[in-house]
Amino acid sequence: MLSMAGRRVLVQSVTSAIPTYTMQSILFPDYVCAAIDRLNRNFLWGSDVANRPHLVNWHSVCLPRTQGGLGIRSAKDNNRALIAKLGWQLLSNPEKPWCRAFIQKYLQHGSFMSCNINSTSSVTWKSILRCRDVLRLGLRWRVGSGEKIRFWQDAWVSDRPLLDAALLPVLEDQIDIPVSHVINPDRTWDFQVLKQLLPKLVVEQISALPLPSFGHQEDGMYWAGSHTGVFSVKIAFHLLQNQSINIHTHSRNWSWIWKLHCVEKIKMFMWLLWRGRLFTNSLSFELHFASSPLCPRCEQDQETPLHLLRDCYYSRLVWEFTPLPANFFNLDFDGWLYQNATSTSSTGESRQLWSMLFLALLWYI
Repeated sequence: MLSMAGRRVLVQSVTSAIPTYTMQSILFPDYVCAAIDRLNRNFLWGSDVANRPHLVNWHSVCLPRTQGGLGIRSAKDNNRALIAKLGWQLLSNPEKPWCRAFIQKYLQHGSFMSCNINSTSSVTWKSILRCRDVLRLGLRWRVGSGEKIRFWQDAWVSDRPLLDAALLPVLEDQIDIPVSHVINPDRTWDFQVLKQLLPKLVVEQISALPLPSFGHQEDGMYWAGSHTGVFSVKIAFHLLQNQSINIHTHSRNWSWIWKLHCVEKIKMFMWLLWRGRLFTNSLSFELHFASSPLCPRCEQDQETPLHLLRDCYYSRLVWEFTPLPANFFNLDFDGWLYQNATSTSSTGESRQLWSMLFLALLWYI
């Protein structure tokens, strides 16, 4: 029978990968994405067994491992990130045959970022337009001529559009004006106009942007967070995830778990421990799976992770046969788990040996 670590690998490499080909050209309905996630979620937690609880919510599971998740991609966000790549190619490589066909058919009298969705358009085109908001998360502009960049709606000064900083409501007929409207013929910024539209701080940011000497130089675009400046599906997916990330979870250190010198199933065990979601009697009682939160071995205290692994009388018997570091029984749970698993109080070879022994005993207790 596969361990949870083995099931995670299968979800990432097989069940999540199967629909990827179709996801690259069609935006799946929400109920289809939900069904894919449900299949992956049930398989990950072993829900073929009756009443098996899902100990960590799916959104948290889909976060990167450095942010407290398992790096599994949710179907909806993965689908949207893949479709957004088509939008990037339309903007960056308009000479590609398929891009030219779409531009000729749908963009004769408008720009890609502002055109409306037509009910008679193809499924693929409607999918691309519905994922423009993903592009806006990471698309940035460098000013050349200023003809292609929308002054109010594109991110060309910071990671936010200037529309958010406007001093007055922007009129509908002004919403799509290009940046070139605030550039003088001598290739300087028109500060007289800018000061009427934007706060002083934003005007100062614009003044720091260099303008090329020649007005015929094209505007450049790049993808934020990418070393090459080229669109990345991985970065787009992470940007979508970060929109609703839990700040407390994100602030914790998770990287150390995946750097431990142990097998993957123990790393998964440590991940559950660090999340406080080990299925002890205390958690089982909280979820209405057990009639009592007490430890079934000593029947003295609630079976919390710390009691189960360290403070229970029978667990103490195991630890007392090992060369324990100082303050072993006095630390709080997080400090105890982290310091001993990483052996921060030891050095050299003894550090790794104690870490391996500690992890092995945790697993077998």
